[in-house]
Amino acid sequence: MKNFLKGIVLGFALILPGLSGGTAFLIMGMYKQILRDLAFFNLRPYITFAMGAGVGLLFWAFFLSHLLNEWPELVFPFLLGALWASAPLILKINKISFSPERGVYLLTGTCVGWILAVEPLATFSLGETKIFLVLFLAGLIASATMLIPGVSGSAVLLILGVYHDILLFLNSFELVPLAFFTAGCIGGLFGLARLLLLAYERYKGFFSYFTAGLILGSGRTLFPAQLNLSAIIAILTGAVLITLWSRKNLKRDQIQTEEREVTGMPTI
Repeated sequence: MKNFLKGIVLGFALILPGLSGGTAFLIMGMYKQILRDLAFFNLRPYITFAMGAGVGLLFWAFFLSHLLNEWPELVFPFLLGALWASAPLILKINKISFSPERGVYLLTGTCVGWILAVEPLATFSLGETKIFLVLFLAGLIASATMLIPGVSGSAVLLILGVYHDILLFLNSFELVPLAFFTAGCIGGLFGLARLLLLAYERYKGFFSYFTAGLILGSGRTLFPAQLNLSAIIAILTGAVLITLWSRKNLKRDQIQTEEREVTGMPTI
């Protein structure tokens, strides 16, 4: 039951842009062990946990979809605040100092995120087959990147332009597109995660600043048409929620310990 409840918490972290799956694993004390088990395909201990995550995803997707339908003028700014607040947290969690070179990475990522916000990946899907391919690729990328502490899988889906589609598919139980997305997620966890973590440890500065830039630029898709007082309050509420989530649950010495353990992971 404890693992099932942890899975529901993870479902919330996965569905809300700004909350990182990797950070959630850190908070629950599972980060090191789950990376080990993924590397060696040891899945049995996570069956109950995965069931809870599935229930959590369905519940939170239904809840968020309902809010988006009823109060889009508040929910979109709230998600924007949550998304933007996660950008500096990536740098804080991974303890990456600023340099002119990293400033270029940040600016480049922001420009790429802005361009993808104007013409997201999903807009290039002109047929059913291409839609399924986009969903597979989105799952592949989002599931792999979410294992990096501070990087939100939902934020990646927003950058790729498929976040709202995934919410819709979850809410309406459209099994075929969800099957392609799930297949991509599984492929990302077992095929790309270890490779990505190796690259991340070697080029941590580039990954952190470029990803933070992507998140900042992609916020264009959520920016409210009218920036009134209620929208500003919603943006600040989303930002505060994400900031408190990190500050309250992540102690600096815990993060440093976990980062050292992740550095040693590829040699296992």
